[in-house]
Amino acid sequence: MSMMQVNLMHIFLVGPLLWSIGEDAPKTPNWKYNSLGALTLMIPFIVRVPGTAPSSLNIINSFHYLVFFSLFLYIAYMKNKTNINVLKLLKLLGIIVIVIHSYILVQRLRGKWK
Repeated sequence: MSMMQVNLMHIFLVGPLLWSIGEDAPKTPNWKYNSLGALTLMIPFIVRVPGTAPSSLNIINSFHYLVFFSLFLYIAYMKNKTNINVLKLLKLLGIIVIVIHSYILVQRLRGKWK
């Protein structure tokens, strides 16, 4: 999967899903949690394994494995039993994901991002 495809997936799939889980909390339908779980289980196939060199890309990849993987699996498992504050934070996280990946995508299209 190219990095442009990863950006598009975050803009049109991951971000809106996170936002809608936070928006519907605490009455989010189970299919949204199941979708979150499925997307989370795809992380090892999409995100490169972080290297040992201190670089921003390695930090971002490590964050995906250490924080997002465990957090999203926990939320997908607990569903609406998850603390309401955590679910509401997903709304903000969804917006942040969309904004960051939109910026990166525009920079890629302009040739200013690797």
